[in-house]
Amino acid sequence: MSDIKNDSCIKNVIQKIASKTHARGYESNYTKGSNFSQILPFLYMGGAEVASDTKLLTNLGISHILNCAAGEVDTDEAFYAKREMNVKYMEFCAEDCYNYDMMQHYPDAFDFIEDCRASNGKIYVHCQMGVNRSGCMVTAYIMELNKLGPIGAVQFVREHRGFILDNKEFLRQLISHAENKGYLERDGEL
Repeated sequence: MSDIKNDSCIKNVIQKIASKTHARGYESNYTKGSNFSQILPFLYMGGAEVASDTKLLTNLGISHILNCAAGEVDTDEAFYAKREMNVKYMEFCAEDCYNYDMMQHYPDAFDFIEDCRASNGKIYVHCQMGVNRSGCMVTAYIMELNKLGPIGAVQFVREHRGFILDNKEFLRQLISHAENKGYLERDGEL
């Protein structure tokens, strides 16, 4: 296994992600009129506006909500209960900045998404814009669920969502996670 601590190795994988995914010219793949996208039959992701639209979430059959931007997006269990929406809810307060360790939240996020899948529910994973924080969690989940490397996982999510993960530090963290799981070689990145 390669040493991902090597900065040139990280840059190489990030460049490959950019060239393989941006070359396709992905445009926003948001559902018309709303800032959300269906990534898998049970997995949706997007921004804050949909997180507060309980009518839409109910119509989609959402049973679980993962808020990756608690404090910025003021929806919590009480918000949904007050609107008579019975959902399982999880939140964490993550920052969309270069020095933030986004992957610290991934083990709990993975378990929560898996709980949703095992119960035949549907989950909405969101942050403020539906780009970086939720993009990181959903891409890490897709990588682990399908045993993909970071290139394949980012490409898969971008095919369904459009623009995600412009925070390069979150990409670095995904690459490190892929190495720890033994997924780097799956896409032939190195």
